[in-house]
Amino acid sequence: MAKQASWQRLQPHVDSIIPKGVKKGLAALDEREQTLFLVWSFTAEVDNGGFEQFFFNSGGGYASETVDALERIGAADVGALLRRAIDLFPHAVVPRELEARNAALDQLGDDADERFDELLKAYFRIGSDPVLEKLAAYFLRGAA
Repeated sequence: MAKQASWQRLQPHVDSIIPKGVKKGLAALDEREQTLFLVWSFTAEVDNGGFEQFFFNSGGGYASETVDALERIGAADVGALLRRAIDLFPHAVVPRELEARNAALDQLGDDADERFDELLKAYFRIGSDPVLEKLAAYFLRGAA
């Protein structure tokens, strides 16, 4: 039998944790669930539209926590890319509030677009599959 892909092994957990996190907030999740929520959301957003899409949507409000989550699962290389993207914001702070974050994103300018593109290319060289494998190993280690 073929080995299941990491996203397939995580999917049942994602189906319960993501809606819970969206509805009740990150504080309603324990650290293991938060890690799943943050890393899964980050990879989905970046895979589908780059770092700009991640920051534009709700997950971007948890950018710093996402760096920590990536490091927690052993994906420090991807965490470093996200940290470099965060550094593009004034004072290297991504606003938590959606409107403020999107206004800040709009004001970053053309230079930021080029840097986001470079970061995305570096992210794609790593790929989301290894990140999701690390997430699966981390998360499923604690699954009952």
